[in-house]
Parts: sequence; C-alpha cells; structure tokens
Amino acid sequence: MESSSDTVRPGAFARSNSLTGLILVVMSLFGASPVLADKAPICDGFGFFLMSQVWPPSECKREPDHNNCGTLDTVDRWIIHGLWPDYVTPGKYPSFCTATPYSAEAVASITPQLKQKWPNLIFVPESDRASKDVVITDVMLWQHEWEKHGTCALLCDDVITSQDVYFQHSLDLFSRFDIGGMLDKADIAPDDSRTISEYEIIDAIKPHTGAIPDIACYVDKENNMSYLLEIRICVAPGGQDVIDCPATGIEEFACPARFVYPATL
Repeated sequence: MESSSDTVRPGAFARSNSLTGLILVVMSLFGASPVLADKAPICDGFGFFLMSQVWPPSECKREPDHNNCGTLDTVDRWIIHGLWPDYVTPGKYPSFCTATPYSAEAVASITPQLKQKWPNLIFVPESDRASKDVVITDVMLWQHEWEKHGTCALLCDDVITSQDVYFQHSLDLFSRFDIGGMLDKADIAPDDSRTISEYEIIDAIKPHTGAIPDIACYVDKENNMSYLLEIRICVAPGGQDVIDCPATGIEEFACPARFVYPATL
C-alpha cells in the first residue's frame, strides 16, 4: 500500500466554473453558439471522467428534513450521482458548456433504469430552493446533470455523441463498477458502530479497477461524526481505461483517518 500522501483522495465538489463562463460570455458577444466546432477552447485541459456514486444514508444525513429522505429506509444500495468531465488542473472542470436542453423523450427507453440507479435524493433546482412545498423529482436531477456535465461530455469526448448516449454510458459505467459489491467482497458492510479508513476502501476497490478511487466524506456538525459519502472512479477519455484519481486538494469533503459507513439515516 502506498503512503498516505499518495493515496488520500479528498472530495472534488468545490470547483471553479470561471473558464467555461468566460468562454460563453465571449462567444455570446460575437453572436456565436457553443457548438462542436468550439470543442478545443471549452475542453482544453479535459483529462478524465469522474463516475461518482453516492451512499444514500450519508447523502440524506446532509439534509435530513428534505421530503424524499424520510422514505429512504428502502434505499440500501449505491446509486449514481453523476458522470463528470474533469480538467487535469485540480479544482477546475468544464460545466454548462452548451444550451442544449434536457429531453425526456431522448431517455424514455432507459427511464426505468434511471429511476432505479440514478434517483434524486435531495437535489432541488436553485430557482425552487426558497419554496418549502417543492416536490423533489428524478427529472430535476437528470436535467441538472445533463445541463451542467452532459453538455460538456458531448463536446469533450468522442464516445458521447448524444444525450441518450451520455445517460446510457453512465448506466454502463455504473454497472461495470459495482461499488457495493466490491465493498461486500472485502467484508466492508454498512455498520453504524464501526469505523473504517480510506486505505480499507482503496484495498477493496483497487483490485477490481486497477486504480485508486476518489473518496468523499460528510461531517455531521451536530455530532462531529464523519460518514462515507461518495466513491468516484476516474475513467480516461474514451470511457474504458481506469486511472488513479488525482489528488484534488479540496478539503471540504476530505475524509479523516476514520469514518463510518452508515447503515441507517
């Protein structure tokens, strides 16, 4: 096992959208639209995809009052958070690359799979967050993930040729990387009374992927407990080769020496 400085992979949630925003502003001033011909400036520095999977009990601990989380006692499996193009430069990634709208019709044939493997736990669009009466829907999350990340995947990687391909590719990678199964084989099961380390997670995942994953934790400020939140697999352009996830330097979702893989909300 490598030293801690080589293996610790703190979360990559907090990132900068400045490059993409600047590009889009400049393009709009000249009446241009961000189409495939503009792939180079938007995707300059694109290095890999993060296939991010989330553990629902931990995700819901972050916002336990959300109306969906009260029903999640039946959600005891890892689910998709997203498939995100990422820059080589730590802390930066492309986002909202085009205005291509989300289309429910485009993913109609795989919607049952999306509902099972990519359900919305707590995401609410920014425009609706002030309302306490908003009903959380799966489409909210899918639309957000497409607009923020899928539109960039469409530009930045030749394997993603359309919206339905983006979502199907995400499902395929999710099936390929069975995080729950990998942990089970290493005798790492959800347990509210047990703590584990990043090294145990890496030892469970790396034999199956050949690479070091990125691991994110959530700290509950009320009880000061840390919970395993997400595990991300880094996939090289082209969508096949797995690579070591680079250290991001982002501390907000970094895991401490020991943390809990919770069994309950």
